Amino acid sequence: MCGSNLDQIVQFKFYNKMDEGQPSQLIGACQKSINYLVEHRNVPLSRTDGQACGSLQVEHLEIIKKPTFFDYLRSGWQISLQVAIDYTGSNGAYTSPDSLHYLGAYN
Repeated sequence: MCGSNLDQIVQFKFYNKMDEGQPSQLIGACQKSINYLVEHRNVPLSRTDGQACGSLQVEHLEIIKKPTFFDYLRSGWQISLQVAIDYTGSNGAYTSPDSLHYLGAYN
């Protein structure tokens, strides 16, 4: 969420969900870092005009570090890479959307 920088400011906005077709109304917002939320479990919310309108109560906060590719390599994991090229002509031209080798948005 914050790129592993727990001091980076994160914005929280709370809305009142309205009926279908109507825009949701902003109830309140706050901007705090994750480290701030760890230390202060009750954060005041304010409206866009700065008026206090409630608070954010943090009951449970768990920080889970998502390892990067290099973290796996540093920990001793080994990787095996295999590359194959398919020269099969029966799949059609790679420029045709019907081809298995079409170079479109997902390939």
